[in-house]
Amino acid sequence: MESTFDYREQQISVTLTFASQIFEEYPRYVDFENGSLILHDFYRKYKDAHSCLETRFFGRFQNALVGLAERKKVEVTKSTDESLGALVLCLKVMPSVSRIKKADFSSKLGRLFYFVKENASISSIVESKDKIYHKQPFLIVSGTLEYPLSFFLVIEKTAIPVGSNCAHAFHVLFASFFIFRLEYP
Repeated sequence: MESTFDYREQQISVTLTFASQIFEEYPRYVDFENGSLILHDFYRKYKDAHSCLETRFFGRFQNALVGLAERKKVEVTKSTDESLGALVLCLKVMPSVSRIKKADFSSKLGRLFYFVKENASISSIVESKDKIYHKQPFLIVSGTLEYPLSFFLVIEKTAIPVGSNCAHAFHVLFASFFIFRLEYP
């Protein structure tokens, strides 16, 4: 994949305009090591971005976010995955998200994380998702908010397993917007 990066970039910008076309041409994006090829291309394209999400957001701001929630008297969700808890907390305390009155919190959460039972069929869930509600990439979480087991990135009805760590899954989600030139929500 290293030697074909420039050619792949050119194809994605000119001929492979949909993620489904990219996955058809380069299926290893979908099935290789928890989305690591997406991250690899992201780091190759944005050399200074390596580990920024983990170190800057999760490392530096996570505790401050919890402190802000406590000052605002916002319930801090308990989760065995601290990164998942921090991202959910962001949805609760970010002014731009909390001002949206049309949607309740569960609807806002559902646009980023869709929770399913651990034995649910991921492929049938991906096929049945509403195209308007979920036209942007999102993460399917197998398990519950309190006890997440595994994460899947969904892009254009394609589920990509991204492991059991929310920080990694969210990083792959973030990188996918840049690598596949996806529209922001």
